[in-house]
Amino acid sequence: MPHATVNHPVATLARQVGDDFVVTYHDTDVVIIRRNGDIVINTGGWYTKTTTRRINQYAPGVGFFVKHEIGYVTYKGRTYTHYEGMVLHPNGSATLNGDAIDPI
Repeated sequence: MPHATVNHPVATLARQVGDDFVVTYHDTDVVIIRRNGDIVINTGGWYTKTTTRRINQYAPGVGFFVKHEIGYVTYKGRTYTHYEGMVLHPNGSATLNGDAIDPI
């Protein structure tokens, strides 16, 4: 997990916050990598090319894409519909507010 603060053009900031590595694009924490390996994905409702690029750039092993204005996440051989604040776990499962998300 990176430990430095990295600034990128277009309002992106990657930094260590406590035990988490957080990537913020504008005012949205688009990727949060927790010490236990969980990865939280957020778009702030913006399915833009740059938001997609930042998630794909900073979330290890995650593929994020948008099709027909719906976000999707691929992770460890599974594809999920994206939900704001979804958590991807090291075993490949995904949850939202503690409830399992089924792969599609």
